Amino acid sequence: MANFLRPTDLLLNKNRFSGTEVGLTHQLNPSFIRLCDNGDIEIMAAEGIGMIFHVANKSVTIVADSIKMVTRDDGLKWNDSHFNSNGSQWTEPALLKKDISEINGVFDGIEDFMDG
Repeated sequence: MANFLRPTDLLLNKNRFSGTEVGLTHQLNPSFIRLCDNGDIEIMAAEGIGMIFHVANKSVTIVADSIKMVTRDDGLKWNDSHFNSNGSQWTEPALLKKDISEINGVFDGIEDFMDG
């Protein structure tokens, strides 16, 4: 038989770790890191600010009033394109194709750590 939880029970238990979940909580504020039973990872600084890594749909949810990122000019990438730092002008494209020779491979520089 299926076990259904009432929505109020879900809300009451969302701030509690299950018996098999692992994580850290701060004793003086609401921040926590939780490795959930379903494989998700929750990193929360307070109510309404944090990140959740969802295993089932392979996505990341960022919860915040505003998001600020600091990168080099070409530091923000989307697949094989990077965001154009001059893209705030309507005459400039928002995304620029990345030159394939500039892309670092996973194993680039590994020979520095190998014997021989």
